Amino acid sequence: MTDKLQAIVLGSHLLRQYLINYARPLIYTTFLPYPSLALIRASYRLLVSGATTAMQRHLHHLTQTLFTTLREANRNSAAFRRFLQLPSSCPTSPVFAIQLQEPRSLAIHLQNQGMMVRAVVPPTVPIGTQRVRVCLHAGNTVEELDKLLKALEEWCETQMLLKSEATGGGVALQGRL
Repeated sequence: MTDKLQAIVLGSHLLRQYLINYARPLIYTTFLPYPSLALIRASYRLLVSGATTAMQRHLHHLTQTLFTTLREANRNSAAFRRFLQLPSSCPTSPVFAIQLQEPRSLAIHLQNQGMMVRAVVPPTVPIGTQRVRVCLHAGNTVEELDKLLKALEEWCETQMLLKSEATGGGVALQGRL
């Protein structure tokens, strides 16, 4: 027996004629290429064999580490709190959505430092929920997370200075001069 897939479509005579005349391009344009199918099959075999367990554990560790360090930075930095809205709980996937008013600016800043992040803006998401999407993978390291956190802090501090200069305000100093 071969691995060919077969299907039966039950329908009217009109549906039969339509499928005979027009379904061929539809079938071939929506069908995954064979290399993609081979990759999916190989991935399932690796998952079933347990060969990915260490990578999964590492990715879970990275996700938790990033969430923890982002929350700590948020507690310790007024600039962080002002410009970034972080997830309230640790994501169940390794995808972090960091909401902010100017996601393109942050994305460019991070991309200039060699990170691959994407700004997600309206109309892809509703107005007011624009974000930068950070996607972790098992090949990332804790050092890369530290680099990301440092870059986020730098961007927030720069934004704080720019906003202060734009409003003509300085930092209020307390105590004697």
